[in-house]
Amino acid sequence: MNPYFYHSFDGMPVLMMAVNMLSMLVSMGLTALLFISRWFLFKKMGMPGWKGIIPFYSDYVLFRTLWNVKAFWAYIIGMIVFIVLYTFSMVVWITGVIYLSTTGMEPNAGILIPFFVFLGVIVVAFMVYELIIVFKLYRRLASAFGKSTGFAAGLTFLTPVFFPILAFGKAQYRGAPPQQNNK
Repeated sequence: MNPYFYHSFDGMPVLMMAVNMLSMLVSMGLTALLFISRWFLFKKMGMPGWKGIIPFYSDYVLFRTLWNVKAFWAYIIGMIVFIVLYTFSMVVWITGVIYLSTTGMEPNAGILIPFFVFLGVIVVAFMVYELIIVFKLYRRLASAFGKSTGFAAGLTFLTPVFFPILAFGKAQYRGAPPQQNNK
């Protein structure tokens, strides 16, 4: 090995730093665009714009206006369960790796793999649960502006694109869609 290896420079750290900086700037820009879009969307709905930029409260207002408060609490409980399960799985994985690396033991795949598969299935199930609730809310939001279910899918999966379209486009708020029996 070259004794002067630590002096060599191939530009990779600078490239990685530039990519991280660009990623951070794009993320901040999209976040700012979403906050501005939510402000104008709430104004279009006849509410003060500031209600659209406060985390969780803006979701509560959307649920209360377009759907119902019970759905909001189901959304919050699902989010909390997802975060707890995800955090638990990461803590178990990290402590397991640390324990096995310090003791030099081989992992027992008979116990670890089924445990993590089970935990992964539960975490994915709660992700899908949250996605369904968000889609239903956005379907009601799209309907309130006279948009289709496809637009609601766009709001769900391409939020940074479709929220500005809804907020700054020509669509007018028509009021919350009527409640249905299959909430």
